[in-house]
Amino acid sequence: MIIRSIHAKNFRNLDSISLNLSDHTNIFYGDNGAGKTNLLEAIFVLTLGRSHQGTADSLLIKDGADVYRLEGIVFDGEREQEVAVAYQKGKRKKITIDHVAIRTAELYEQFFAVATGPEDSEILAGSPSVRRNFIDVYL
Repeated sequence: MIIRSIHAKNFRNLDSISLNLSDHTNIFYGDNGAGKTNLLEAIFVLTLGRSHQGTADSLLIKDGADVYRLEGIVFDGEREQEVAVAYQKGKRKKITIDHVAIRTAELYEQFFAVATGPEDSEILAGSPSVRRNFIDVYL
């Protein structure tokens, strides 16, 4: 899977950002609080429909906004697909592939993404429920 582009609006601390990505390695750098981790989380939500940290959609909306929207072009090895994920406070999340509404579970059938960070040490050292949640998400 290759993410060719991503556009995020009102996602975490990202007002509006549009990026065309390389088919190879992409490196994000910047000051603390610039939004690097939020961009990676946006990619995760775009491809799997949920935060890798298990954060509720209502908390992913930028402060002062009522909705977040993510759009991207994802190449699955055979074709490019337009993916969009949007959430408005108090409503259901809407996910589309090529402008056709789908269920979140269908993203799992189409794409894959793995995220890891310092908090993931709980997978080994934490309670069994943390390990079960990890396996549920990634398998």
